[in-house]
Amino acid sequence: MRRGKRSAGYAVLLAGTIAEILGYSAGLVPSIPGGLFEIALGILLLVKRFPAVRTPDGDGPGRPSVASGNG
Repeated sequence: MRRGKRSAGYAVLLAGTIAEILGYSAGLVPSIPGGLFEIALGILLLVKRFPAVRTPDGDGPGRPSVASGNG
């Protein structure tokens, strides 16, 4: 997705917020593009998953050691 399309949803949200501050009733309609983006991003992160943390010796997933082994 291109950057302009992502920014357009938040521009609509900003316009709706300004309209509400000025006394115009915009309702929830301006927040729909931003909300859809947030839901899609959450689903994308769940589907693609986060990268696994690897141990320094390359044995596979693991947590980094707290002790450095320097004595």
